[in-house]
Amino acid sequence: MREIVITRKKRIFRGFEKPIILLDGDAVSRIMNGKTVNLPVDEGSHEIQIKCSYAIGNIIHIGPGEENIKLQLRLPYFTTKPILAGEKGNMNIIEFKFQREPLIDKRREEFKVKQVPSYICGIIVSLIIFGLCLYFYSFGRSSVTGLLIGLLFSIATGVVIIIGGFWIFIIPLPFIAIVRAGCSKPDQSTARKIILEILSFVLPIISFASLLLL
Repeated sequence: MREIVITRKKRIFRGFEKPIILLDGDAVSRIMNGKTVNLPVDEGSHEIQIKCSYAIGNIIHIGPGEENIKLQLRLPYFTTKPILAGEKGNMNIIEFKFQREPLIDKRREEFKVKQVPSYICGIIVSLIIFGLCLYFYSFGRSSVTGLLIGLLFSIATGVVIIIGGFWIFIIPLPFIAIVRAGCSKPDQSTARKIILEILSFVLPIISFASLLLL
């Protein structure tokens, strides 16, 4: 018998996630933040893969042998996909970059139905800003130019919310980066979500500023 040792360094970012370890396609354990998991295996060939909430990572193929195998797990901020890496110089490890698409495609199909709330949220927020623009203009607090710019950015706000898949207008960034809640398009990169989230705050501010200043 030998062991496959998987280590996950302690990180605040995505610290609450509990990835599942797949050994030869079967879920055998979870790996917590900052923990190490030891999997006893025989001397034959094996495949190791990590599955997170919305993505499945690269495949590590381990050839036959008697020596223990040490792997490192990383959960990058720029992608939802977990990454497993072995020690350099270990010729008994082959890393495959491809994903097991059937599982990922099934996930995406599940989330297509759940994107409706983001459309509702985007339309409602856009209409609210649109209504406020008309209110300011009707009382003479804004010019025609300010009204048109405000209306343009109100539409842009709704579009950004829909593109980002947000179903809550104000989503704290830690929820996107760590908990990964409030978004119906989880297969996007975290960087993309953060950019779209910032825009969903900035665009309404620009809309109201144009009403008051122009």
